[in-house]
Amino acid sequence: MKLVKYISAFGCSLTVVGCASINYIEPTTGEISRVRFVTNDTNRVTVNLYETADCKKDSIWMTLRNGPLIDPSPKSLNMPLSNYHKNSFKEFYVESNKERIIVIWGFSSLDMSASLRCGVPVNLSFLKPNRDYELFYEYGAYGCSVSVSELVSSSESPPKKQSITVLKNAQNDVSSSCMAEFSREKFNIN
Repeated sequence: MKLVKYISAFGCSLTVVGCASINYIEPTTGEISRVRFVTNDTNRVTVNLYETADCKKDSIWMTLRNGPLIDPSPKSLNMPLSNYHKNSFKEFYVESNKERIIVIWGFSSLDMSASLRCGVPVNLSFLKPNRDYELFYEYGAYGCSVSVSELVSSSESPPKKQSITVLKNAQNDVSSSCMAEFSREKFNIN
């Protein structure tokens, strides 16, 4: 009987991890930017998209990993400076000048029975139309962060990353109701 429980739990974890790693419909008209989400983390990283300003309903927008993924669903817009592993980044068209809250979550396994997660809330309202951006997630010994850069190119010079800011997991530039939602326990399978 115990073996059946373990097999059932394992099957469930394969089902959750094996799902397509993109859950987002891109805008086709209006003011849009191109955004690359990327990580160097070898553990699974998820980007959760919140549908409302109070962050009451979320869904996993995408899954990233610097390494193999089951059903990785690569997504590239051929943005400049994308010399990353195919599973570690995804590029999307995103509405500009619109408040959209995301949290980029990383997971780190301590052992077979415990894991840590670290999330960075990001309000995408800073996006300006017709520009390229990169949000680079890192999970280190002292927490996690997202480095936000604009990818700048011109006919006179090669493309380059221009740093805008670095957001930390202690960031609190979102509403208190959002912070409460981010702190709420969720069922995650690593």
